[in-house]
Amino acid sequence: VSRCAVARPFAMAWPTAFVRRRCPRWSRPSSWIFVFFFSIVRTAGQEEAQEGFPAHVVLRAAVAAAAAAGAGGAYEAEQITESCVPQSVSTAWQGRFQSGVDEMLKKTKRSMQRGLSELSQGTIDLVDQSTCGDLVALARLKEQANRLRVLASVRSLAQLTPTVKYEPLQSLAVGDVDIHSELNAVLIAWQLKKPAETLGGELAMLLLKFAEDAADDQPEVTSTLPPAVPPQGLEERRTPMFWVTAMNRVLSRLGDPSKPVREECITEASAREHAESVEAAINTMMEKSQRGMQQG
Repeated sequence: VSRCAVARPFAMAWPTAFVRRRCPRWSRPSSWIFVFFFSIVRTAGQEEAQEGFPAHVVLRAAVAAAAAAGAGGAYEAEQITESCVPQSVSTAWQGRFQSGVDEMLKKTKRSMQRGLSELSQGTIDLVDQSTCGDLVALARLKEQANRLRVLASVRSLAQLTPTVKYEPLQSLAVGDVDIHSELNAVLIAWQLKKPAETLGGELAMLLLKFAEDAADDQPEVTSTLPPAVPPQGLEERRTPMFWVTAMNRVLSRLGDPSKPVREECITEASAREHAESVEAAINTMMEKSQRGMQQG
């Protein structure tokens, strides 16, 4: 590589006499104009890449759009400013959002699941890492994103079919919630680099499909669970040995037959607490409603 080639990117920073002596071609005015123009274009490109969709603008627009749709909290939108969403948080969110979009554009059921999980987890992390105060609207946004994340990443109770039903370019439902048009609007806003306010509004419309009150509008689900949790054996399930046996069986199914979980690993209190939580979850799912099933 010639000295001139090496000097080219740094020409503006080096003394004129040095460049004229070492690289006569770069001493001509036209060359300096080119270097100056190139540095401006490169800087502008870097700034544009860094700005992208400012996360605080997206969040503020999402809260405002949700409020306009009847969710409330319009006054909280103005409290979301650049100062409470650091640049590092915004950059991390943009990266995760782009990763999710890239996955979804692969147009397979599995990639759609991964993409929705990335998108929703990115939103959860963004809310968690912002310091805009204890805003109800942001907590609601996080709750909706978490419902989407759970429904997009888990399988049905029978572990046979995923909760994401997807036909490329035709339909998309997550947990029986049709989000085809809402997700398309989000992807269009992102891919076409529409204003951050537009992206925030479309994201709010997508997440509102997973609002707590929206679950009440869903049809009842048919449950294949047993009629009730039988009273016999409840005390046994509250013992450490019961959960030691259960966990070792799970690990054995996953390829580790060594029975690594010992009785001393689980306390009486934790065994009882976990058993009661499982019982409460099953009883909630036995309500046979969409909302009860989600909560369970």
